[in-house]
Amino acid sequence: MSKIGAFARRWAFSAVMFVARVVILNRFHPKIGAYFKNIEYLPGGGKWRSLDIAIPPYNPPYPILVFIHGGGFFSGDKKLLTRVCKCYAREGFLVFNLNYRLAPEFVFPAQFEDTHLAVRWVYENAERFGGDPERIFLGGESAGASLSALYAAASIHPKVEKEILGGETIKRDSIKGLLLFYGVYDFETVLETGFPDIYFITHIIMGEDEELYKERAALASPLRLVDKNYPPCFVCSSERDYLHPESVRFARALGSHGVECETLFFDLERYPHAYHGFIPAFFFECTRMAMERSANFMRRQAGIESFKPRKA
Repeated sequence: MSKIGAFARRWAFSAVMFVARVVILNRFHPKIGAYFKNIEYLPGGGKWRSLDIAIPPYNPPYPILVFIHGGGFFSGDKKLLTRVCKCYAREGFLVFNLNYRLAPEFVFPAQFEDTHLAVRWVYENAERFGGDPERIFLGGESAGASLSALYAAASIHPKVEKEILGGETIKRDSIKGLLLFYGVYDFETVLETGFPDIYFITHIIMGEDEELYKERAALASPLRLVDKNYPPCFVCSSERDYLHPESVRFARALGSHGVECETLFFDLERYPHAYHGFIPAFFFECTRMAMERSANFMRRQAGIESFKPRKA
C-alpha cells in the first residue's frame, strides 16, 4: 500500500469519525470540573503533540489516567474520546487525552516516542491540575492500548526504553495499572488474526522490509516483554473482534508471570454489537459495562473508595 493509499484511508476514516463524533459519539457529556483543550506536551508540537485535560468535579488530589486513542497508528484523533475521558473524570480521575504523530509521515518509533514525551509531561505537570503523580494509570483503545502496554514494558526493560522511547520512563512504581481495550500485543502473531488490512496497518508503521519488521517486532511487542514486574492490567475485548486472540494471549501471558489481570471478554452471542472500536459507543451495553468495570479496577488499584464533591 502506497503513501497515497494511506492518506486516502486516513481521509475516509476522518470523515466517518467526524460525523460519528458530532452526531453520535460525543453527545450527552457528563458534568465535570473543567476541560482544557490542545495543551502542547512538547513546545511547538502543534496539534499532533498535544493533549486535553478533564478535571474531576471533586476535591484533589486525583489519581491520573493517561488515555490514548486508536486508529491503526495512521489515523484517529483525541476528539473521538472526549466523552469517554469526561466519563472517567466524572468517576474521579484526572484524565489526559493524547494525540500523537501519525503514519505514514511519521513511522516507527515516532508514536512510541510521543507517548513517552506525553507521559513524562503529565508526570511533571499533573500537580498543577490536582493530580497525584504517584498514582498514574495508562490506557487506550486499539493502537492506544498497544502504545500503553509497550510503555509499561519499557519501564521494566532498559533496552526497550533506550531504543524505542529514546528516554527514561517514569518510575515503574508510579504506574498503578493499565486499561487495555482490544489492542495489538505481538506484531507478528497479529498477522494471523484476519483483522481487515492488518498487513497494511502493521507494516505502514513498522516498515515493509521483513527482516527489519521482525527485529522491530521483537522490541515493540509487549506480550514478549511481560515479567513479574509488569503493572496490573484490565484487559477488555470481544469475540466479534478479529483482534480478540491478541487480548486472550496477552492476558494468559500476564497470568503465567503472576501479574494481576482482570479480564472482560464479551461473547459473540450475548454482545453482537461489541465490534472493534466499541469503547466510544456509549449507547451499547458492552461499553457501559467496560467503562464501569475499568473505573472500579482503577479505584481498587489506587486505594480509593469514594471522592468528596468539590466545594462551590
